[in-house]
Amino acid sequence: MTGQHAQTGTPQQAGASRSAAWWLLLAAGLAMTAAVARWAGVDRAFEACREAGPGVLAILAAPAVGMLMHALGWRALLPPAARPGIPRAWLTYVAAQGIDEVGGGVLGEPLKCLSLPKEHRDVAVAAMALDNIAQMLAFLLFLAGALAALAGTSAAGPVRAGVWATLGVVLAIGGAGLAAVWWRPARFPAWSRVADEVLAGLHRHPGRLVASVAWHLGGKAWIIAEFGLTLAILGPVDPGAAAGLAVVSTAASAIGMPIPGQIGAVEGALVAAGPLFGVAAPVALALALLRRARSLAWIGLGFGCATLLRRKP
Repeated sequence: MTGQHAQTGTPQQAGASRSAAWWLLLAAGLAMTAAVARWAGVDRAFEACREAGPGVLAILAAPAVGMLMHALGWRALLPPAARPGIPRAWLTYVAAQGIDEVGGGVLGEPLKCLSLPKEHRDVAVAAMALDNIAQMLAFLLFLAGALAALAGTSAAGPVRAGVWATLGVVLAIGGAGLAAVWWRPARFPAWSRVADEVLAGLHRHPGRLVASVAWHLGGKAWIIAEFGLTLAILGPVDPGAAAGLAVVSTAASAIGMPIPGQIGAVEGALVAAGPLFGVAAPVALALALLRRARSLAWIGLGFGCATLLRRKP
Protein backbone atom coordinates (compact mmCIF):
# COMPACT_ATOMS: atom_id res chain seq x y z
CA MET A 1 0.00 0.00 0.00
CA THR A 2 2.80 2.36 0.90
CA GLY A 3 4.49 1.67 -2.43
CA GLN A 4 1.27 2.44 -4.30
CA HIS A 5 0.93 5.77 -2.49
CA ALA A 6 4.55 6.58 -3.28
CA GLN A 7 4.05 5.78 -6.94
CA THR A 8 0.90 7.85 -7.27
CA GLY A 9 2.43 10.71 -5.30
CA THR A 10 5.63 10.94 -7.32
CA PRO A 11 4.14 12.57 -10.47
CA GLN A 12 2.22 15.03 -8.30
CA GLN A 13 5.33 15.90 -6.32
CA ALA A 14 7.32 16.32 -9.52
CA GLY A 15 4.62 18.60 -10.93
CA ALA A 16 4.58 20.64 -7.72
CA SER A 17 8.36 20.95 -7.81
CA ARG A 18 8.31 22.15 -11.42
CA SER A 19 5.60 24.66 -10.61
CA ALA A 20 7.51 25.95 -7.58
CA ALA A 21 10.68 26.27 -9.66
CA TRP A 22 8.76 28.16 -12.38
CA TRP A 23 7.40 30.68 -9.88
CA LEU A 24 10.75 31.01 -8.14
CA LEU A 25 12.55 31.74 -11.41
CA LEU A 26 9.84 34.20 -12.41
CA ALA A 27 10.16 36.01 -9.07
CA ALA A 28 13.95 36.14 -9.44
CA GLY A 29 13.60 37.52 -12.96
CA LEU A 30 11.15 40.20 -11.85
CA ALA A 31 13.45 41.17 -8.98
CA MET A 32 16.36 41.44 -11.42
CA THR A 33 14.28 43.61 -13.76
CA ALA A 34 13.29 45.91 -10.89
CA ALA A 35 16.91 46.27 -9.78
CA VAL A 36 18.10 47.00 -13.32
CA ALA A 37 15.30 49.55 -13.85
CA ARG A 38 16.15 51.34 -10.61
CA TRP A 39 19.83 51.48 -11.49
CA ALA A 40 19.39 52.61 -15.10
CA GLY A 41 16.80 55.28 -14.36
CA VAL A 42 13.30 54.03 -14.96
CA ASP A 43 11.73 57.52 -15.15
CA ARG A 44 13.96 58.56 -18.05
CA ALA A 45 13.35 55.22 -19.75
CA PHE A 46 9.57 55.65 -19.52
CA GLU A 47 9.91 59.15 -20.91
CA ALA A 48 11.84 57.78 -23.89
CA CYS A 49 9.10 55.17 -24.43
CA ARG A 50 6.40 57.85 -24.36
CA GLU A 51 8.31 59.92 -26.90
CA ALA A 52 8.30 56.93 -29.26
CA GLY A 53 4.60 57.67 -29.85
CA PRO A 54 2.95 55.77 -32.73
CA GLY A 55 6.31 54.21 -33.55
CA VAL A 56 5.55 51.69 -30.82
CA LEU A 57 3.02 50.08 -33.18
CA ALA A 58 5.76 49.42 -35.73
CA ILE A 59 7.92 47.90 -32.99
CA LEU A 60 5.08 45.59 -31.94
CA ALA A 61 4.36 44.52 -35.54
CA ALA A 62 7.97 43.96 -36.64
CA PRO A 63 8.29 40.34 -35.37
CA ALA A 64 5.68 39.22 -37.93
CA VAL A 65 8.40 39.09 -40.59
CA GLY A 66 10.81 37.08 -38.47
CA MET A 67 8.04 34.69 -37.46
CA LEU A 68 7.21 34.14 -41.13
CA MET A 69 10.84 33.22 -41.89
CA HIS A 70 10.94 30.77 -38.99
CA ALA A 71 7.59 29.30 -40.03
CA LEU A 72 8.91 28.73 -43.56
CA GLY A 73 11.97 27.07 -42.06
CA TRP A 74 9.79 24.56 -40.20
CA ARG A 75 7.50 24.09 -43.20
CA ALA A 76 10.47 23.31 -45.48
CA LEU A 77 11.22 20.19 -43.43
CA LEU A 78 7.84 18.60 -44.10
CA PRO A 79 7.12 16.47 -47.18
CA PRO A 80 5.23 18.51 -49.79
CA ALA A 81 2.01 16.56 -49.18
CA ALA A 82 2.12 17.35 -45.46
CA ARG A 83 2.97 21.04 -45.69
CA PRO A 84 0.26 23.39 -44.45
CA GLY A 85 -0.49 26.57 -46.32
CA ILE A 86 1.75 29.51 -45.47
CA PRO A 87 -0.92 31.32 -43.37
CA ARG A 88 -1.54 28.19 -41.27
CA ALA A 89 2.20 27.56 -40.95
CA TRP A 90 2.59 31.12 -39.66
CA LEU A 91 -0.26 30.67 -37.16
CA THR A 92 1.29 27.40 -35.98
CA TYR A 93 4.70 28.91 -35.46
CA VAL A 94 3.38 31.98 -33.65
CA ALA A 95 1.32 29.75 -31.36
CA ALA A 96 4.26 27.45 -30.62
CA GLN A 97 6.58 30.37 -29.98
CA GLY A 98 4.12 32.10 -27.67
CA ILE A 99 3.72 29.00 -25.51
CA ASP A 100 7.47 28.31 -25.65
CA GLU A 101 8.12 31.75 -24.17
CA VAL A 102 6.40 30.82 -20.91
CA GLY A 103 7.11 27.09 -21.06
CA GLY A 104 10.87 26.84 -21.00
CA GLY A 105 11.20 26.81 -24.77
CA VAL A 106 9.61 23.37 -25.19
CA LEU A 107 5.91 23.35 -24.26
CA GLY A 108 4.78 24.85 -27.56
CA GLU A 109 6.65 22.41 -29.79
CA PRO A 110 3.89 19.73 -29.90
CA LEU A 111 1.67 22.24 -31.70
CA LYS A 112 3.86 21.73 -34.76
CA CYS A 113 2.54 18.16 -34.82
CA LEU A 114 -1.00 18.62 -33.52
CA SER A 115 -1.81 21.33 -36.07
CA LEU A 116 -1.42 18.82 -38.91
CA PRO A 117 -3.89 16.09 -39.94
CA LYS A 118 -3.47 12.76 -38.13
CA GLU A 119 -2.18 10.99 -41.23
CA HIS A 120 0.85 13.31 -41.21
CA ARG A 121 1.66 13.11 -37.49
CA ASP A 122 4.59 10.68 -37.87
CA VAL A 123 6.46 12.88 -40.32
CA ALA A 124 5.46 15.91 -38.27
CA VAL A 125 7.24 14.56 -35.17
CA ALA A 126 10.44 14.00 -37.14
CA ALA A 127 10.12 17.48 -38.69
CA MET A 128 9.62 19.00 -35.24
CA ALA A 129 12.83 17.39 -33.98
CA LEU A 130 14.73 18.38 -37.10
CA ASP A 131 13.38 21.92 -36.88
CA ASN A 132 15.01 22.31 -33.46
CA ILE A 133 18.29 21.06 -34.92
CA ALA A 134 17.96 23.53 -37.82
CA GLN A 135 17.27 26.36 -35.38
CA MET A 136 20.33 25.45 -33.34
CA LEU A 137 22.51 25.39 -36.45
CA ALA A 138 21.14 28.79 -37.50
CA PHE A 139 21.73 30.10 -33.99
CA LEU A 140 25.34 28.91 -34.02
CA LEU A 141 25.91 30.45 -37.46
CA PHE A 142 24.41 33.72 -36.25
CA LEU A 143 26.69 33.84 -33.21
CA ALA A 144 29.71 32.82 -35.29
CA GLY A 145 29.00 35.70 -37.64
CA ALA A 146 28.68 38.00 -34.64
CA LEU A 147 32.08 36.94 -33.33
CA ALA A 148 33.65 37.77 -36.69
CA ALA A 149 31.84 41.11 -36.95
CA LEU A 150 32.81 42.18 -33.43
CA ALA A 151 36.51 41.61 -34.00
CA GLY A 152 38.43 44.83 -33.48
CA THR A 153 35.51 46.83 -32.05
CA SER A 154 35.62 48.55 -28.67
CA ALA A 155 32.97 46.16 -27.39
CA ALA A 156 34.80 43.08 -28.63
CA GLY A 157 36.20 41.90 -25.31
CA PRO A 158 33.13 41.76 -23.02
CA VAL A 159 30.60 40.89 -25.71
CA ARG A 160 32.73 38.21 -27.33
CA ALA A 161 33.25 36.63 -23.92
CA GLY A 162 29.48 36.50 -23.49
CA VAL A 163 28.98 35.05 -26.96
CA TRP A 164 31.58 32.35 -26.32
CA ALA A 165 29.87 31.52 -23.01
CA THR A 166 26.53 31.23 -24.81
CA LEU A 167 28.03 28.95 -27.44
CA GLY A 168 29.39 26.74 -24.68
CA VAL A 169 26.05 26.53 -22.88
CA VAL A 170 24.07 25.78 -26.05
CA LEU A 171 26.51 23.14 -27.24
CA ALA A 172 26.60 21.51 -23.81
CA ILE A 173 22.81 21.31 -23.56
CA GLY A 174 22.40 20.12 -27.13
CA GLY A 175 25.19 17.59 -26.75
CA ALA A 176 23.74 16.23 -23.51
CA GLY A 177 20.34 15.78 -25.14
CA LEU A 178 21.77 13.99 -28.16
CA ALA A 179 23.95 11.78 -25.96
CA ALA A 180 20.94 10.80 -23.84
CA VAL A 181 19.05 9.68 -26.93
CA TRP A 182 21.90 7.96 -28.74
CA TRP A 183 23.70 6.21 -25.92
CA ARG A 184 20.79 5.37 -23.66
CA PRO A 185 18.06 4.48 -26.18
CA ALA A 186 16.30 2.13 -23.74
CA ARG A 187 15.31 5.12 -21.60
CA PHE A 188 14.12 7.14 -24.60
CA PRO A 189 12.56 4.63 -27.00
CA ALA A 190 10.22 7.13 -28.63
CA TRP A 191 12.97 9.67 -29.27
CA SER A 192 15.28 6.95 -30.54
CA ARG A 193 12.69 6.11 -33.18
CA VAL A 194 12.38 9.79 -34.02
CA ALA A 195 16.16 10.01 -34.36
CA ASP A 196 16.09 7.12 -36.81
CA GLU A 197 13.40 8.89 -38.84
CA VAL A 198 15.38 12.14 -38.76
CA LEU A 199 18.51 10.43 -40.08
CA ALA A 200 16.53 8.68 -42.79
CA GLY A 201 14.94 11.98 -43.81
CA LEU A 202 18.32 13.71 -43.94
CA HIS A 203 19.69 10.95 -46.13
CA ARG A 204 16.77 11.18 -48.57
CA HIS A 205 16.26 14.96 -48.60
CA PRO A 206 19.33 16.87 -47.32
CA GLY A 207 18.22 19.98 -49.18
CA ARG A 208 15.28 20.41 -46.81
CA LEU A 209 17.63 20.94 -43.87
CA VAL A 210 19.72 23.43 -45.84
CA ALA A 211 16.59 25.39 -46.77
CA SER A 212 15.34 25.29 -43.18
CA VAL A 213 18.63 26.54 -41.75
CA ALA A 214 18.67 29.36 -44.33
CA TRP A 215 15.15 30.48 -43.38
CA HIS A 216 15.91 30.30 -39.66
CA LEU A 217 19.14 32.23 -40.15
CA GLY A 218 17.13 34.89 -41.95
CA GLY A 219 14.78 35.02 -38.98
CA LYS A 220 17.73 35.48 -36.63
CA ALA A 221 19.18 38.22 -38.81
CA TRP A 222 15.80 39.99 -38.82
CA ILE A 223 16.30 40.63 -35.10
CA ILE A 224 19.01 43.13 -36.08
CA ALA A 225 16.44 45.00 -38.19
CA GLU A 226 14.05 45.03 -35.23
CA PHE A 227 16.72 46.52 -32.99
CA GLY A 228 17.62 49.06 -35.65
CA LEU A 229 13.97 50.11 -35.94
CA THR A 230 13.52 50.44 -32.17
CA LEU A 231 16.74 52.40 -31.67
CA ALA A 232 15.91 54.70 -34.60
CA ILE A 233 12.54 55.48 -33.01
CA LEU A 234 14.15 56.13 -29.63
CA GLY A 235 16.73 58.50 -31.09
CA PRO A 236 19.86 58.77 -33.25
CA VAL A 237 22.43 56.09 -32.43
CA ASP A 238 25.39 54.37 -34.07
CA PRO A 239 24.01 51.88 -36.66
CA GLY A 240 26.44 49.28 -35.33
CA ALA A 241 24.67 49.37 -31.99
CA ALA A 242 21.67 47.53 -33.45
CA ALA A 243 23.74 44.54 -34.51
CA GLY A 244 25.72 44.44 -31.28
CA LEU A 245 22.71 44.68 -28.99
CA ALA A 246 20.79 42.16 -31.10
CA VAL A 247 23.60 39.68 -30.50
CA VAL A 248 23.62 40.46 -26.77
CA SER A 249 19.86 39.99 -26.54
CA THR A 250 19.97 36.71 -28.48
CA ALA A 251 22.74 35.36 -26.26
CA ALA A 252 20.96 36.44 -23.06
CA SER A 253 17.73 34.80 -24.25
CA ALA A 254 19.56 31.52 -24.83
CA ILE A 255 21.28 31.50 -21.45
CA GLY A 256 18.14 32.68 -19.66
CA MET A 257 15.87 30.11 -21.31
CA PRO A 258 14.87 28.43 -17.99
CA ILE A 259 13.46 31.77 -16.77
CA PRO A 260 9.87 32.34 -17.96
CA GLY A 261 10.12 34.77 -20.84
CA GLN A 262 13.82 35.23 -19.99
CA ILE A 263 12.63 38.17 -17.91
CA GLY A 264 15.44 39.94 -16.12
CA ALA A 265 18.16 38.19 -18.11
CA VAL A 266 17.54 40.16 -21.31
CA GLU A 267 16.90 43.46 -19.51
CA GLY A 268 20.09 43.15 -17.48
CA ALA A 269 22.19 42.19 -20.49
CA LEU A 270 20.93 45.07 -22.65
CA VAL A 271 21.41 47.71 -19.95
CA ALA A 272 24.89 46.41 -19.15
CA ALA A 273 25.95 46.23 -22.81
CA GLY A 274 24.29 49.45 -23.99
CA PRO A 275 27.14 51.82 -23.04
CA LEU A 276 29.62 49.56 -24.86
CA PHE A 277 27.80 50.49 -28.09
CA GLY A 278 27.23 54.15 -27.27
CA VAL A 279 23.68 53.66 -25.96
CA ALA A 280 23.03 55.36 -22.61
CA ALA A 281 21.64 53.19 -19.84
CA PRO A 282 18.17 54.84 -19.79
CA VAL A 283 17.84 54.40 -23.57
CA ALA A 284 18.99 50.78 -23.29
CA LEU A 285 16.38 50.25 -20.58
CA ALA A 286 13.71 51.85 -22.80
CA LEU A 287 14.79 49.47 -25.57
CA ALA A 288 14.48 46.53 -23.19
CA LEU A 289 11.04 47.65 -21.95
CA LEU A 290 9.70 48.11 -25.47
CA ARG A 291 10.97 44.67 -26.44
CA ARG A 292 9.37 43.22 -23.32
CA ALA A 293 6.05 44.82 -24.32
CA ARG A 294 6.53 43.34 -27.80
CA SER A 295 7.22 39.93 -26.29
CA LEU A 296 4.11 40.04 -24.09
CA ALA A 297 1.98 41.09 -27.06
CA TRP A 298 3.22 38.16 -29.13
CA ILE A 299 2.76 35.72 -26.27
CA GLY A 300 -0.87 36.79 -26.12
CA LEU A 301 -1.16 36.51 -29.89
CA GLY A 302 0.44 33.07 -29.71
CA PHE A 303 -2.19 31.79 -27.30
CA GLY A 304 -4.86 33.28 -29.54
CA CYS A 305 -3.40 31.46 -32.54
CA ALA A 306 -3.33 28.23 -30.52
CA THR A 307 -7.06 28.63 -29.96
CA LEU A 308 -7.64 29.09 -33.69
CA LEU A 309 -5.62 25.96 -34.44
CA ARG A 310 -8.03 23.85 -32.42
CA ARG A 311 -10.17 23.83 -35.51
CA LYS A 312 -9.59 20.99 -37.96
CA PRO A 313 -6.97 21.70 -40.68
